[in-house]
Amino acid sequence: MSELDSPEEEPVKKIPKEVQEILENPSVSDEQKETLIEVTQVRSSSFSGPLPPPEVLEHYNGVVENGAERIMKMAENQAAHRMRLEDKAVTSQLSQSKKGQIFGFIIALLLIASSVYCAFSGYESLGKILGGSTILGLVAIFVTGKILQRKK
Repeated sequence: MSELDSPEEEPVKKIPKEVQEILENPSVSDEQKETLIEVTQVRSSSFSGPLPPPEVLEHYNGVVENGAERIMKMAENQAAHRMRLEDKAVTSQLSQSKKGQIFGFIIALLLIASSVYCAFSGYESLGKILGGSTILGLVAIFVTGKILQRKK
């Protein structure tokens, strides 16, 4: 046999110190050592994301007819569902914001109209308080909104 025909050796794996001490202990029987070696040989794999790796996905075809295709379809359906929910949430937020602006504008107009009516009806102090507080409130809302918008 030439060097090319010789079988390849498996790479040496590091054995934990505690296990090595037990294996080197002469009082431990060969059967106990084999049991220990079998128990400590653990193989684990994991993945994250909506789809398993291609090699795992390929194995699903062997277990379930069109398994990989069914998994892909499930991932596509889940992505479409998530996008529909996000679209609804954004649309709802925009609608709520628009309604808030309309109602805020109506309330501001009513308060300013009330302050003008009070001022011309002989209740000038009440008109000044209503008009001034309305304008200060609107300015405060716009300034606060701009500050929060810059932070985002």
